[in-house]
Amino acid sequence: MEHPCHRVDLFLFRQNDTEPDYLLVRAEPARESFWGPVSAIVRPEEDMETAAQRVLWDSCGIADPRPVTDLGHPMRWQIGDELFVEWPFAVDASHLAGDAPLRLGDALADACWDGFDGVYQRAGFDWIRSGLTRLHWHLRGGR
Repeated sequence: MEHPCHRVDLFLFRQNDTEPDYLLVRAEPARESFWGPVSAIVRPEEDMETAAQRVLWDSCGIADPRPVTDLGHPMRWQIGDELFVEWPFAVDASHLAGDAPLRLGDALADACWDGFDGVYQRAGFDWIRSGLTRLHWHLRGGR
């Protein structure tokens, strides 16, 4: 194992009158993927904020997101000799109107906005549910 592979995981949310909605996406090919946050590898020349901006544009067509908030507690996992570090961030996408479709990049098959219960059940792995829970707790006033 030489260097870990760093990834940004962007948990997008939209505030509404009652409870926030959260975005989950599924990569191509859809039948072989799981629901999760918008994510991508951090390039060697990028810091986390720069990577987040690039990923939002490439994956969703969002050019001017609100501030990106570090949710802390990066998740580490390993497959064979490869170490992966997932860095979770929250992105306020409340400026996106209603059910206006996102411009999904070529790597994504599908996207869905839903309330916390819906995305929690749909999330493909525990680390995704953990990130969603931290964001939901943060939005409800926890720090």
